[in-house]
Amino acid sequence: MALIKCPECKADVSTVAAACPQCGYSRDRERAHNRARFKKVGLTVVLVIWGIVILGGLFRALQP
Repeated sequence: MALIKCPECKADVSTVAAACPQCGYSRDRERAHNRARFKKVGLTVVLVIWGIVILGGLFRALQP
């Protein structure tokens, strides 16, 4: 069990606690935010890879 700083009130909170005992900040809200951010980054990476594949195919097709 480690202690982390609460993003809201900066109090020490256990990593196993569901919420900060001082301000009530929910770690579930933080986890949901991190999951949404991870999904957005993952989608961006997939789109960039597909763009590279499509552009590579176009350049190859246009070569004599």
